[in-house]
Amino acid sequence: MAPREVWYADSDGVAIAYAVYGTGPVDVVMFPGFLAHLELNEELPYYRPFLERVPQFGRLVMFDRRGSGLSDRSRFGTAEERMDDLRAVMDALALERAAIIGTADGGALAALFAATYPDRVSSLVLYEAGLGPAALGDTVAEEAVDALSTAWGTGMFLGLLFEGCLPNIDNQVKVARWERTIAWPAQFRQLLAQALRTDVRSALPLITAPTLVVHNSGDEVVNIESARHAAVTIPHARIVELPFDCHCTWDGSTIHAAVDAIEPFLTGQAAPPPRAERLLATVLFTDIVDSTRLAQHHGDQGWRRLLDQIEHSTETVVAEQSGRVVKSTGDGALCVFDGPGRAVVAALAIRRQLTSLGVGTRAGLHTGEVELRRSDVGGVAVHLAARIQEAAGPDEILVSRTVVDLTYGSELRFEGRGDVPLKGFDQPWELHRVLE
Repeated sequence: MAPREVWYADSDGVAIAYAVYGTGPVDVVMFPGFLAHLELNEELPYYRPFLERVPQFGRLVMFDRRGSGLSDRSRFGTAEERMDDLRAVMDALALERAAIIGTADGGALAALFAATYPDRVSSLVLYEAGLGPAALGDTVAEEAVDALSTAWGTGMFLGLLFEGCLPNIDNQVKVARWERTIAWPAQFRQLLAQALRTDVRSALPLITAPTLVVHNSGDEVVNIESARHAAVTIPHARIVELPFDCHCTWDGSTIHAAVDAIEPFLTGQAAPPPRAERLLATVLFTDIVDSTRLAQHHGDQGWRRLLDQIEHSTETVVAEQSGRVVKSTGDGALCVFDGPGRAVVAALAIRRQLTSLGVGTRAGLHTGEVELRRSDVGGVAVHLAARIQEAAGPDEILVSRTVVDLTYGSELRFEGRGDVPLKGFDQPWELHRVLE
């Protein structure tokens, strides 16, 4: 089923192509792997059964990932930005909530979205999803890199994914055309690197939406252990293991079996999940360097005026990056963001603003589980960010390794500080300095 119309959603200046199939009553948005193309999906054994069957019970929304297909190929983005592409598509269609199906490496980003925006996800399906580097065996990774360097565009790489596809020469010609249309070789290299690097396993316990994990038990591309780990880590998730020893069959039988399990799960959800009290967020703590000396230097009234300027500057910068100032800490602020990249950009901007006021700062950031407590936030991630800030030197911004990993592919630059002991934590944490 080819899309009758293709539209574009604006994701912070990046055009994301999307199409709609069917009319409802269940809204279903598919977060595809990067090997997809809106105008070719009806030919692909991996997507054709979804296009044929999901519109019979729901309104299916599909989109092409940035860097491939009909979407903008000039910018690949971080995990945070690619997750935002899903939100941009939902906003363009005025979808407040929807069921999300994440496939292949798109499953990791769908899980990240569900943990970050729990109120927008009515249910979650992870199909053949790779959620961290451990999902991909070393042999498969080596084959992928080798295929990239020697045969992308010939049909050999996709042929590895579809059982029964090769060595039929007609199939190989067709798959070769798909490869060349989906992405150029350099784009494929970047997309594959991102897929191999993305690790969202720490976000899985924060998913509150009803979740179904569907996986082929003998999949040699994305190991079944990834699915089993997700099923026991995501609260109240259940798993369906399909009896196939491959990633996908050329005749589409694997996908039809998956839809057999997915359809009753999506159509049988009677009530929305409870409002989340925990979610994935990036916590930023800022602190003024040598505040006692500054207070004495400026006097009470001057110090109060300076603090008002600092608070105003901080609130403005944080709002520009879609964050929230939770509270003032006296000499600094506690802020939360839905993405680590925006939090780091905010920290850099706050440092620049306060430097112009003659004030030195230190900052610490971590991405993790945050507990919502009315207007306040709590949890280990908050404590850890506070300790990271305490470990920072004057005018230094320190972040955890998690922040570095989730901003991979951005223009942000980091320098390792090594493993640093933090008060209250048994083991040292790997920290990185943000470079400007």
